[in-house]
This record gives sequence, C-alpha cells and structure tokens, in this order.
Amino acid sequence: MIRKSRWLAAVAALLTFAGCDVGGDAGTALPTSMAQMNVPASFSYQTVQDVELDVKVRWPDRSPAGGILVMVFTDEADPPGPDQQVAQGLTGSDGRWAGTVSLPGRMESVPVWASVVGVPATAVVPIVDGNATVVFQPEDEGG
Repeated sequence: MIRKSRWLAAVAALLTFAGCDVGGDAGTALPTSMAQMNVPASFSYQTVQDVELDVKVRWPDRSPAGGILVMVFTDEADPPGPDQQVAQGLTGSDGRWAGTVSLPGRMESVPVWASVVGVPATAVVPIVDGNATVVFQPEDEGG
C-alpha cells in the first residue's frame, strides 16, 4: 500500500513538472507597458457612438404623417424588448422626427419602428458617418 502511494506521488509530481516550461521560449513576449502594445490602426477604443437620426413618415397618399410614435432600439429582435429601447418621440406636422441617440459602438445599423397603420413601419437603418436616415411610406402599387 505504501509502495503504491509513493508511486502515485511520483507520477503526480512528474505530471506537474512536465506541464511547466520554466526555461523555454513560450512565443511572443507580453508587453510590459502601454507603449509596447501593437494596436491595429483600425481599432477603436470608443464603446459608444452618437448617431443623428432622421425619420420621416408618410401616409399612403404621400402626405406627412404627424403625431406618429417613433421608437429606436439597440437590438434587432422582433419585437425588441422595452429594455432595448433608447429613444422615442412623435413626428411633427411635417412627418419628421429627428434626434441624437447614444448607441453601442459595435452597431453598424439601428432598428427603428414607427407606429402607423398602412405603412411599412420597421427598418434596420445603416449608420453612415454618424447618421441614420429612413423614410417610412407605402410602396408604389404598380411596381
């Protein structure tokens, strides 16, 4: 029994030491200061982005739809949850709602909903140079 215990202890010690590389080259050395870090030029430290939104809503006759609820979300889930809503507002008499929202920096597009019957009312709008613009209106019937 004692012999078996010694054998197990020896095997355990050998396995422990076999896993340790005390003198070899483990690859690229880790930087020891911020100046030594090799960060790609395309990397952005920005975690949020301000986006200028411009939303227009038109009735089927192409006239401006005033008083329409517009909602902006951070997730494309269908439907997104209320905890993902970052802005809302009503369109003016010109059928327009505009505002600036802070969104996660990873987002390349923003989900926008407009609460209106008879008009396609959801869109995932691309963010281009800090701007996102969408017009909600019915498609041409003949097209």
